[in-house]
Amino acid sequence: MTALIKKIELFDILFVSFVASQRRMSLTPLMKFLTRLGDGPLWIVLSLALLVLHPHGTMIVIHLAIAYAMELSIYKLSKSFLPRLRPCDFLPRVSRLVISPDRYSFPSGHTAAAFVMVTVLAHSVPALVPILLTVAVGIGFSRIYLGVHYPTDVFVGGLLGFLSGKVSIMLTKILIS
Repeated sequence: MTALIKKIELFDILFVSFVASQRRMSLTPLMKFLTRLGDGPLWIVLSLALLVLHPHGTMIVIHLAIAYAMELSIYKLSKSFLPRLRPCDFLPRVSRLVISPDRYSFPSGHTAAAFVMVTVLAHSVPALVPILLTVAVGIGFSRIYLGVHYPTDVFVGGLLGFLSGKVSIMLTKILIS
């Protein structure tokens, strides 16, 4: 198991280092914009719009609230029990292009929140999935590009968001039945 973990760590370091070496001034504003989309206000505005405009808006917002509560709880516990320095704080050739919300990188909360939204809305408003999935993947990649996350942070964040969304939908179905 230790050998596998070492290989994953090496992949993370090589991937982040490669992405950092390929940064382009013309691409950086887009990456910062994508990261800002993942800060939260977009999800609040989208939730409020669904609440008002969608016939099942109340149920969608309930799914989202439950999913975000689960995701955020697991995210906070993970940050406490699995502290991992951000690439910009560990790798000398990787600079930070944005201010980090906290000291540790595992998992990516921006990516987790984006995948909560994608997962819940895939169930309720499938027409939005291609756009939201593109945004979610862009948010995840932007976190790597900006030097604040490793690929595994983003992958686990996406998985956390997906599972939180799925569990929320299942729980709500059980409670309402």
